[in-house]
Amino acid sequence: MVTTRHIKPEPDTQRGRWIAAWLLLWTASVVIIGIWVIDRSQQQTAQRLQSQTTEQAERIRDRIEADLEILRALPMVLAAQVNARQLLLERLRNPADIAQNAGLNAHYARIAAMIGVDTIFLADSAGEIVAGHSFTTSNPQGVVGENTSDREYFAEAKAGQLGEQFAIAKLSRLPSVFFSAPVIENDVFIGAVVVKATTKRMRALLDVGGGARVLLIDAQDVVIAATDNNDYLRRAAATQPLNDAVDLRYGSATPDTNPIVFVEGRSYGNVRTQMTTAGNGPYIKSTTQLNDERWTVCLMLGTEPIGKVTRQWRLALLLAWLVGALLVLLVIRSVRHVHDLDRLANIDVLSGLGNRRHYDSIVGSLSDAHDRGRIQHVALALFDLDNFKLVNDEHGHSTGDRVIKQFAEHLAKSTRRMDYLFRLGGDEFAALILELTPSAAEQAVQGIQARLRMATDDDPKLPAPSVSIGLAYHQRGESPDAFYRRADKAMYKAKDGGRNQFHVAASDAAPEATPKTP
Repeated sequence: MVTTRHIKPEPDTQRGRWIAAWLLLWTASVVIIGIWVIDRSQQQTAQRLQSQTTEQAERIRDRIEADLEILRALPMVLAAQVNARQLLLERLRNPADIAQNAGLNAHYARIAAMIGVDTIFLADSAGEIVAGHSFTTSNPQGVVGENTSDREYFAEAKAGQLGEQFAIAKLSRLPSVFFSAPVIENDVFIGAVVVKATTKRMRALLDVGGGARVLLIDAQDVVIAATDNNDYLRRAAATQPLNDAVDLRYGSATPDTNPIVFVEGRSYGNVRTQMTTAGNGPYIKSTTQLNDERWTVCLMLGTEPIGKVTRQWRLALLLAWLVGALLVLLVIRSVRHVHDLDRLANIDVLSGLGNRRHYDSIVGSLSDAHDRGRIQHVALALFDLDNFKLVNDEHGHSTGDRVIKQFAEHLAKSTRRMDYLFRLGGDEFAALILELTPSAAEQAVQGIQARLRMATDDDPKLPAPSVSIGLAYHQRGESPDAFYRRADKAMYKAKDGGRNQFHVAASDAAPEATPKTP
């Protein structure tokens, strides 16, 4: 049920509050949903990257293991060849003669080119190189004559084992991986075949593209190959720097003693990023060991995809907020437009009171409420301005309009906020008075008439203002039309009684009261 006496336009301040409230609600919704969506997307992207790094690390591990099988098997095959044993046995008989090694040098050169290794050489039991594929006519010595007895791969071969070592090559000064196999004659160690592959070959095995950094770490936690040699090669991948004990293994040039230390970074669900203490990262890191557990593959993938998906969602949420804000403004504007249309459809423009259409709507609602016992008293007062036609005829319609406005203002000031006021047409007005007993309602109507009598107009030519009033009380079960007819009939009796009077309509069971003059 409407709670205002007549329709008023919605204040701009109230409309502004509604807009601000809806925009605030929409902004809060976008922020809350955005935080959840971005967090969820970051977690999903991080999990995908984690799975990707794990798969790539395992794929690199398989490639390296396949290549290592070739490199480990090659010195074993060469050590079993008769020409190597013959050369070593001849070396034992004639240590000073190396010219006869040219055929073996060429043989090793062909194998090295076919397999793709850097160097193949043969060392005697004392560690001195007696043949190598780098031997040429222009460079008759090459690696021949160098001593490898201080290298771990030779010591392992001398012990009858397969040797494997990352070290700095004495001649090229390049980080290299050495593989060795002993040459045995009648259960006696007579020399070793060594295959050398620089980390360039290993680096090619590590490259997976996509901006990933991959490290190959040996059992002593030293990086022996890396996709970015400048940053990580020969550095310790451990929390403690290397000590002098590694000199024998890695050659005269000791590995970088500044270790690569990883620290935990931001977490995305169950995926935690890592950074190096040098400031590199953040990375999503996966490690996997080769089957013999001597080497480890460490793959580090940058978190740029997480940042990218975050930026994309932020942009999408910003666009969603803008679209939502525009929709909120359009909806509020549409509601405002509908409200204005409804107000214009229910208001009398001249007086500012409700019109006949609004009266029909309200009186129906109030009659129904009274029938259901939700309202105890409903009274209808009909007002008819006396001599209004004379005012229009003698003073013009503009003066008549002014009289209408003045009476509407007088009626609004003389009634309560809970009552409903209407201009039904011409000089006829109506008031629906709520919750007043018959005697109180009559006193209220008399007050309206008395105060109108005391009102004056600036134009002395106008007749003194007066109004004839018909008053009726709604009876339960009575239709709105019957209710109106009784009040209208009472109003005409007041006019017939001499005007400037009010008349109370009788109920169907009681005689009508006589007109009363305040």
